[in-house]
Amino acid sequence: MLTRIKGNELSLNRQALTNLLKAVLDKGIPFRFRAKGFSMTPFVRDGDVITIFPLSGNLPRMGDVVAYTQLKTNILKVHRVVGKKGDYFLVKADNSFRRNCEFVSKTKVLGLLHKVEREGNDIYFGLGPERIIIALAPQLMQLYLHIVRLCNNYYNFFKRLIF
Repeated sequence: MLTRIKGNELSLNRQALTNLLKAVLDKGIPFRFRAKGFSMTPFVRDGDVITIFPLSGNLPRMGDVVAYTQLKTNILKVHRVVGKKGDYFLVKADNSFRRNCEFVSKTKVLGLLHKVEREGNDIYFGLGPERIIIALAPQLMQLYLHIVRLCNNYYNFFKRLIF
């Protein structure tokens, strides 16, 4: 279902947006649309305009943000690659430090996020080398918490020995 809204923008339901995105990217043309949701905040915010480029034979790398369809629901998602295993990419929302990742077959990856526009300004933070740190942040946080617990255990152990 299409509904005309402001100026040259169209409002599409999820399935129509997914189908149109696939069709445009299959022709090798970038696709630009307004993001909905908060899963990629603060990098991509609700209402930002994002541009997805076709893969063109390039496989996503660690930290890249990809557009893909979920296996069971076929719903379009845009999340960050945080790992790879065989022909599957491990993807995760930036707005979650929990380990709620999902494996996505490379055949379900539609394209790479190339640009974010917010209030008329281009936002590139999260697309450069820092994308790797962002992708590893949950693992680094888990490592930090593990080290803190280990230090506390040693502190308590030595405290009992001394006193």
